[in-house]
Amino acid sequence: MTVGPRGRPAIASEHSGGDVGATRSLRSAAPLSTRLMRSALPIGMLWAILLGASLLRVPVPGVNEPHYLTRARAFWDPAWCPGDLFLESAPAHRAFYLAIGWLTRILPFDQAAIVGRFAGLAVLAWGWWRLCDALAFGAARAAAALSVLLLLQTLGSWSGEWIVGGIESKVFAYGLGFAGLGAWLSRREPAAGLWLGLATTAHPLVGGWMMAAVGLAELGRRRWMPEFAPEQSTRRRLIALSLWWFVAAAPGIVWAMSAIRSPDALTSLQADFIQVSYRLAHHLDAWTFPRESHRWFACLCALWLLLRHASGSRSLLRRIDVVAGCSLAVSLGIVLATAGPRPLRMPLSAVEEWQVRLLKFYGFRMADALIPVALSLHAAEFWYGLVRAHRPRWALLPVLGAYAIAVAAPGPDQNPSRMTPDVRRDWRAAMHWIRERSAEGALIQAANENWGVKWYAERPEYVNFKDCPQDAAGIVEWNRRLSRFTSWSRAGLADDGRVSAADLERLRDETGIEFLISSRFGPIDVEPVYANATFRVHRTAPGAETDASSQSRSR
Repeated sequence: MTVGPRGRPAIASEHSGGDVGATRSLRSAAPLSTRLMRSALPIGMLWAILLGASLLRVPVPGVNEPHYLTRARAFWDPAWCPGDLFLESAPAHRAFYLAIGWLTRILPFDQAAIVGRFAGLAVLAWGWWRLCDALAFGAARAAAALSVLLLLQTLGSWSGEWIVGGIESKVFAYGLGFAGLGAWLSRREPAAGLWLGLATTAHPLVGGWMMAAVGLAELGRRRWMPEFAPEQSTRRRLIALSLWWFVAAAPGIVWAMSAIRSPDALTSLQADFIQVSYRLAHHLDAWTFPRESHRWFACLCALWLLLRHASGSRSLLRRIDVVAGCSLAVSLGIVLATAGPRPLRMPLSAVEEWQVRLLKFYGFRMADALIPVALSLHAAEFWYGLVRAHRPRWALLPVLGAYAIAVAAPGPDQNPSRMTPDVRRDWRAAMHWIRERSAEGALIQAANENWGVKWYAERPEYVNFKDCPQDAAGIVEWNRRLSRFTSWSRAGLADDGRVSAADLERLRDETGIEFLISSRFGPIDVEPVYANATFRVHRTAPGAETDASSQSRSR
């Protein structure tokens, strides 16, 4: 075994005469059942680590679970919550709806979310092991790297990207993407293209950007990684990679194109502006990110480069560094290309139109994921080198400490609703009342808090800031509805600072809203049909009875 800096064992490349290639040959020569058994234990351990981080840290529903699972329910049951703008918009994540959505037909949302987390994190554990196994990491190093990655995710991000939390399509996409990255490291281009293509079908942006990073790394292989399969032509490898990627990614590409279709160029531009300038600016426009996010990401990059230098130039990890570096180069290129005054305002100049169309594709997310991945792998390798060289008694303490902090450190993902326990209890009570006492198609609107309305009340909403469609026409309509409700709110309070019965009737006439839920909005000069310590529910047609009330009296 070769020895790296400071007496640590270095990871040899396939062409360095080290033991990695021999080990991989022995593995591939072993019977399939033996190889499966060898993988089962580490994958099970990684799965347990991921489940612990998800279930102990992120309550159900997680931040995006109401968004994904209610849309999945409507995909399988179009009659559920009829008239909801978001649910009736173009399905943007069809693969997720097909894979997980059917659970919502047979299980309550919270149980479907738990089953979905088990399934998604199983794929993620498998993909992480495939990546670590290609790097000749054993189970201990793979677990250590995963613990560090979870810690980095808990401590911060650049563009708000995360991998482990609730269940959504990108959890599957990252698992498949890591498997594709591992296959590429093992010089199996067809398998790499297949897994990266399936990742793209699961989540077009996650899989697409990861494929772009791997493709750029392959193009620069002779320059950056001359020891990486020099006997094969770059063109042949790239063609095999791209062909298999396209075959596996084709369904996701077709579905994504149909979801972002636009009736005309102006609607498309308006939708892109809405997403980039304020709805998703915290993800899409680096020039609006908080300074703390930039500082955090700069520190991650500096630490990654420091550990990369300590790993040795012939390490297999260098190939991961090249992929991560390519994703970083793309992100920094987008930052420079989209520089300009903020906030963006309509009408946009020709340059700003081009910038907005570029920013909508979330080009920062892959560097936001792969830089922490590369850093965590280097950190695990550094830890393993110290353990092998010195065998300290405290060897597991750093790993256990990283995992404990990752699970327990305070963070917004621990309380996705942003409500206190008392307010959250009252919110669920109000939603339960609406579900039990209103018609199934009754259109509702939350004036203040609007967390998981469809999840808890199972009624269509007029508009919800979180539940923005992804097709251009739906985005523009979503923005129009937000503006209309805001205008009504201001007009109703403009005269005497109170909302009258006539104001409520006007809201119903203009929007079709039947129930208005509020906590701070008002005061409203109409008795609520339901009230608790925090929330009030008003009918927009004062004096009308709920379906449940009339049915009760008829009995």
